[in-house]
Amino acid sequence: MKFRVALLVVLALAASALLSSPPASAAHKWSKLKLSRHGQHWTSALALPLFKDGFVWVPGCAPARGFFVKNQSGEKAVLAISMEMNDPSGWLGNDNFRIAVRTGTGPWVRVQGTQQQTATIVVDKGEVVPVSVRVKLLSKAGNKTMGRQLGFTVEVRLSERT
Repeated sequence: MKFRVALLVVLALAASALLSSPPASAAHKWSKLKLSRHGQHWTSALALPLFKDGFVWVPGCAPARGFFVKNQSGEKAVLAISMEMNDPSGWLGNDNFRIAVRTGTGPWVRVQGTQQQTATIVVDKGEVVPVSVRVKLLSKAGNKTMGRQLGFTVEVRLSERT
């Protein structure tokens, strides 16, 4: 039996070297952080969602989608990945549903709250780091999981190493 999950995924990757907006005079400078869906074409933001609207999850399904982050700062920097969840139907509190993030080949970090930092790593200048998001609907999920929805934003920040 297939379960259609309206997983509203908003991939709004806020790629910023600073916590605040850069001054207008810095508008034409290169971003110190670049993003790519496949590691070939780089941009300062990814506009398309990781999971397409209407993606069908079935019990036992655990698809993962990813993107790449590149440090263009010219020096070692700290890369922080955070998740912000919009969970109107209570997915995060359901034992049959899991969402997790990992950087590189590191461990999967389960997202358990509505706002959570999932990774903080030091990256070398020019280093490219793969980031993966996995959504899992456990095999034992029943009819009560139908029709739920979850929106999330992945935030990527690159900051000066201190």
